[in-house]
Amino acid sequence: MKTKIAIIGGGMSGLSTTYYLSQNPEYQIDLYEKNANFGGLLGLLTVNGVGFEGYYHHLFKSDKDIIGLIHELNIDHKLLYLPSSVGIHYNSKIYSFSTPKDLLHFSPLPLIDRIRLGFVAIYLQKFVTDKNWKKLAQLSAGNWILKYAGRRAYKIIWEPLLKGKFGEHADSISMAWLWSRLYLRSKSRNGANEELVYLDGGFKLLIDKLLEKLRNKQVNLYTNSDIVEIKPSSKQGLTLQVQKGQTLQYDKIIVTTPNPVFAKLCPSLPAEYTEKLAKVKYRGAMVAILQLKKQFMKDIYWLNVNDPNSHILAVVEHTNFVSPNKYSGAHLLYAGAYPAQTDELMTMNKTDLFELIVKELKKINPKFNKSFVDAHWIFRDKFAQPIVDTNYHNYIPPVKTGIDNLYLVNMAQVYPEDRGTNQAVRDGKSIADKIIFGEY
Repeated sequence: MKTKIAIIGGGMSGLSTTYYLSQNPEYQIDLYEKNANFGGLLGLLTVNGVGFEGYYHHLFKSDKDIIGLIHELNIDHKLLYLPSSVGIHYNSKIYSFSTPKDLLHFSPLPLIDRIRLGFVAIYLQKFVTDKNWKKLAQLSAGNWILKYAGRRAYKIIWEPLLKGKFGEHADSISMAWLWSRLYLRSKSRNGANEELVYLDGGFKLLIDKLLEKLRNKQVNLYTNSDIVEIKPSSKQGLTLQVQKGQTLQYDKIIVTTPNPVFAKLCPSLPAEYTEKLAKVKYRGAMVAILQLKKQFMKDIYWLNVNDPNSHILAVVEHTNFVSPNKYSGAHLLYAGAYPAQTDELMTMNKTDLFELIVKELKKINPKFNKSFVDAHWIFRDKFAQPIVDTNYHNYIPPVKTGIDNLYLVNMAQVYPEDRGTNQAVRDGKSIADKIIFGEY
């Protein structure tokens, strides 16, 4: 008799876990997703017949796990290696901020601070590695930057980004997290310039290919799934209660939801484990996607908005990275923020939110107005960004939950890296291997 396994959550963690487990014919796997479509935070859209993401996505050249999966699925011919361009919007002006030369020309900082910041970047990228980064774990990113890069560099460049990402928690964010972001980006450099990776046709191509493989392996795929409770069975294994009172029995269950959702689904978790889940706090994410008639900003793909009064943290003009010709001439722009879960950006109606986004974009490009916009979409998620503070390493929830054969795999376990699709694939493969080889 086959081992019955349920996987809860159809984002990249759930899809990857399911894919790697499905290679073993001894398993009967059911994958449950609460939404109408699989893909999770990819929030898949179609623009002029081409796949596109609801939350901005690209890959780094160092993202070996997801790039390896793309090769395994035989869609590697769709990989695009493209030059990136970064800018900073500060004091009503856009500055290029992609290369060492751009840093040297960044006039809001005095020359001595630009040189100092350059040496700090070299140190973090060349002398802190995946073997010695733990010395930064309990150090505040803000305090570290203040000490080594100086107050002006912190106030102009780093403080707006930390506060935009983490709000009132900005002062307690771990330097290990900030180091990891800089270190991974450095691995995507080709000399002085950054090169990023995308899929021709969008990540929808990857999701569709995974779903095709899972169907071929007789995996049962359920969308619009309302999971009510997970608990140990009175007989053996685990009980999954779904909508309309239906109860199903499984030998193993893997949950890929955020911590608060998991805690609610499984009230019988050990108290110590539930306490760990609760210690991880989250910021939400709000992303507005605009389909435009014309280009919004020249030459910049990723613009950090370093204005403490702005409601948005980043403007990402996707079609300054991937040609608008791929989308029949449409220009695609993201405006994103990481608000508190109770912030107005997370609660106001979408019509008012769109009006607010237009006002914010007009601050960056005064010529911009609603007549530029052919279509728009808004995505929001309450549990998008764990707050990676200086104690975070002490309360990362383990994969084993304390209930036999019930496991958790989610982005709260990703550390010190920022959460992302590569880590989702890596961790999905890790738990699949451990189950297949009998470690779990």
